[in-house]
Amino acid sequence: DRYGHKGMKPQPLGEQLRLVVASVSIAPVKLVLAILCLILCNMTCRLAQLLPGSRVRGDVTAALGKFWCSTCLLCLGFVIKWVKSEKGEGEIQRAGGIVSNHMSWVDILIHLSHSFPACAAREGTQNIPFVGFISSCLQCVFVNRENKKPGTQGVSSQIMERMNALVRDPKHTLRPMLLFPEGTTTNGRFLLPFKTGAFLAGVPLQPILIRYDDKAPFSVCWESVPILRHIWLMLCQPFHFVTCYELP
Repeated sequence: DRYGHKGMKPQPLGEQLRLVVASVSIAPVKLVLAILCLILCNMTCRLAQLLPGSRVRGDVTAALGKFWCSTCLLCLGFVIKWVKSEKGEGEIQRAGGIVSNHMSWVDILIHLSHSFPACAAREGTQNIPFVGFISSCLQCVFVNRENKKPGTQGVSSQIMERMNALVRDPKHTLRPMLLFPEGTTTNGRFLLPFKTGAFLAGVPLQPILIRYDDKAPFSVCWESVPILRHIWLMLCQPFHFVTCYELP
């Protein structure tokens, strides 16, 4: 994009002035609203846990989570269009997981706004303020990649077990599992070779393709830009246009 490698490319005077104005106007407003959405998501999901019945609790929590994540994206200036392809006739078997390309930390928020899926999270995430409780509501699989003691269940085994349980779940009380088979973020122009973990369970998967506007002055793809600078530049842009394809 126009900000170059690590977002440090020298900018013309007009763009420098625009960034200064945006930094003291729209950027702080966006940041405050996004944090407010996170807090309200946490509070309402906690209240939902008081409802009777695991199915009711799960459905209400997912609906609240999707609402607040969608609102958060809107506050950050994201305009998202979902495109669903034809899946043919007949009843489609419930997918054991969602696989998607991965370009930015924003990808996760987009998926949360659409299906509120679970994911594989680092052990200890559940203890982070606000985020930790939401990750528990998502029914994330918490993994310790450094624990390689004999007899300890590996990450792939935990994910396989969860995906198989989702397919067998007659009451649909488990959240769908989100996986990024590339294993890292890219610039969105190419796909990297897939890791095998998402496919070991042999269950149906729902592929989703995310595409950010490649003509925008700022790329949402988090490639080489330091995270804080990336967030700052993103907050200084009025809008970000995204198209998501739900493939068969």
